[in-house]
Amino acid sequence: MAGAIGLLGVVRRRRAQALTSEGTRAGTEAQGPDTRPWP
Repeated sequence: MAGAIGLLGVVRRRRAQALTSEGTRAGTEAQGPDTRPWP
């Protein structure tokens, strides 16, 4: 269950940052390690 919760948390953070114009670029670079595991 903890893994599922962690994945949901990453998705929420991504979506929240994607809403911001700067969040799109900053989120992609800042969350590089979080982006790799995702397909």
